[in-house]
Amino acid sequence: MANFSNRNSFASCAVYFIRIVVFLICASSAASGSYFSFGSSNDGEGNLSNKLNHYELVYVEREVVKRGAEKADASNYNRIERVSLYAFNRPFRLYLTPKRGLLDPNLKAAYIDADGKRQPFHIDQDHFYEGHLHGSPKSRVSATFDGESSLTASVETDDETFVFEPAWRHIPSAPQNAILAYRASDVKVTLQRQTEGAAMCGFVQIDAETMVNQSYARAKREAEPVHEGVVKNRCPLKVVADYRFYETIGNRSTAFSARYLINMIDRVNALYTQTDWGVDSHGRRLINMGFMIREMIIHARPTLTLPGEQHYNMQREDSWGVAELLNLFAAKEGSGEFCLVHLFTSQSFSGGVLGLGFIAGPSLGSAGGICTAPSYKNSGKIYFNTALSSAKSTYGDTVITREADIVTAHEFGHNWGSYHDPSTEECSPSYQGGGSYIMHTYSVTGYDKNNKLFSPCSQRMVGAVLSAKSSLCFAPEQDRFCGNGRVENGSTIEENEQCDVGSLLSEGVTDKCCTTECKLKPGAQCSPKNSPCCTEDCKFMSRTTLCLAGNALQCKEASYCTGYSGECPEPFPLPDGENCFEGGECQGGHCVTFCERKSIGRKPCICSNPDDSCYRCCRSGNGRCAPYLKSPEHILRNGTRCIHGYCDRGVCLKEVTDVVSHLWSIIDKLDRTTFWKFVEDNLVLLVIIISLIFWIPASIIVNYLDQSALVTDRIVAGSDL
Repeated sequence: MANFSNRNSFASCAVYFIRIVVFLICASSAASGSYFSFGSSNDGEGNLSNKLNHYELVYVEREVVKRGAEKADASNYNRIERVSLYAFNRPFRLYLTPKRGLLDPNLKAAYIDADGKRQPFHIDQDHFYEGHLHGSPKSRVSATFDGESSLTASVETDDETFVFEPAWRHIPSAPQNAILAYRASDVKVTLQRQTEGAAMCGFVQIDAETMVNQSYARAKREAEPVHEGVVKNRCPLKVVADYRFYETIGNRSTAFSARYLINMIDRVNALYTQTDWGVDSHGRRLINMGFMIREMIIHARPTLTLPGEQHYNMQREDSWGVAELLNLFAAKEGSGEFCLVHLFTSQSFSGGVLGLGFIAGPSLGSAGGICTAPSYKNSGKIYFNTALSSAKSTYGDTVITREADIVTAHEFGHNWGSYHDPSTEECSPSYQGGGSYIMHTYSVTGYDKNNKLFSPCSQRMVGAVLSAKSSLCFAPEQDRFCGNGRVENGSTIEENEQCDVGSLLSEGVTDKCCTTECKLKPGAQCSPKNSPCCTEDCKFMSRTTLCLAGNALQCKEASYCTGYSGECPEPFPLPDGENCFEGGECQGGHCVTFCERKSIGRKPCICSNPDDSCYRCCRSGNGRCAPYLKSPEHILRNGTRCIHGYCDRGVCLKEVTDVVSHLWSIIDKLDRTTFWKFVEDNLVLLVIIISLIFWIPASIIVNYLDQSALVTDRIVAGSDL
């Protein structure tokens, strides 16, 4: 019986070993993941507290300052609206004019019912606005209205970004006209990296050299003009919303759904147009490159399918795999008529990702991303110029607008040819160096300086793709014009605008200060529509007029009009040593951190020890990061970033990660370089898999021998009796 006992112990050990190996594989897969972790389980005010450090519910007042022409022509851009609200202990006065250039003049929009019947619907382009915040001439506002008093808007100033969106999206009990207001700095999104292993990313790379029609590249190259009269700088989009998006984010309204999508693309477009991507092969600068919506499709009901048939908009009991959904969407909607095709959905994917997209390459014959060449699969033509993003997090709650913008901008970045930023100081700096860029592997808050910028690495990768492909499928932007409510400079001094109150054409309604050619009228010094220090009589305000209130948190004194200009001068800094945000102090007009106070003279850092990570940590001259003092007054506020997630009552809480694999990227482009890099990045996982190859057959054999020995032992034991 001793022989049986030993063999049984050996078999038990083999079983335990296999269990441990399986656990290690799961841990390894999770450790080498791409993290987009937003929020927790249930919608409502409690859930918002997990997403935002601070938010307010506000109400807006809307006033038409000037009406445009009633006929549907360019004069509609003369309409000016003023929106007033009060939030964060300050008033907001937004001057808005209809947005121009984001929507294709021949925009097609349709909603589709369950039978697949397409019904065109009208999108009123006058419902989408841009403008500025009164008192902040360099600010940028993107806005739309869902009804008379429900606002979705983003207000970007030099120091902060303010976001306003309907409260009902996140708080079902909120009044229909209540507006959720928060700042970018309030968003609890964590920059986290839990391992230095290979990251699994939210993009797919297609190597379709054997699938691509090579004549496509030759024909396009031959047709490409050497010199273009107009720069093609807009990527025409086909935007698709499935029934899940329509029911949740769109509130079962085609108009709501369309406004949400258009406003999001507008905000993402602003991130792209501010980037200098270098020069193309003809020496032309790749600047002001952005997006334009050419077609919109909204599914109002799930698509009915036959047995065995699949559709990206079908209703199914189990959840989609994100890669499965993207491939199906590409097969159904990918098209060479558009630069990109994007699916907006509202579902939690198994594995937890929020977005996935095909990545572009600089080769004209490559498939994936912008201006993709067609591929052939199963005797059919497929365009992989697609991506998707979801408005539902891993936990099933609705992501806030700021988070949705980040995900969509990130996936568009893959479509334009950017991989994730490498872990270098140039392209993944610490937060002291401005923080991570848009294409960082892990989620960003959108608040750090670099969070709204593309890294030098992304600029080089995207620049190479734009240089090779943008002329194939991009379209010219509509030129700047007098009548959009923003004072803009022309190519010459004579073409510079002096004012712009939205007057595009003479309508019989005249402005007191500004002509329809965007020049000041005789005797007018300024326009109150464009200048905060201008009276309704077109004169400069007196020197005693307050134009910008003091802000101790930003170390700025109050600012007063000069009496000789319509602009509000830059405020003077508060004296050095004044207290400011989070225990910091003012130095040279800027709020420095607690650790950088002159009396301390260190640099802020995040302690690597989880037990210390929620204390104020400072880095001394020798490079050591340690708590300044482990006392209650130096515990970080709830929601502050720590080593594994965020702080909650002095404890560093981990956030659940979202993972998606791109192993097919390795398989598709398998060569010696990528193979050995894959081996290097996944050495532990490969060792485990190879061990399994030997251990599983060995365990089966041992188990068989044990069973045979058990039968023999029982026979012997019976004969002994």
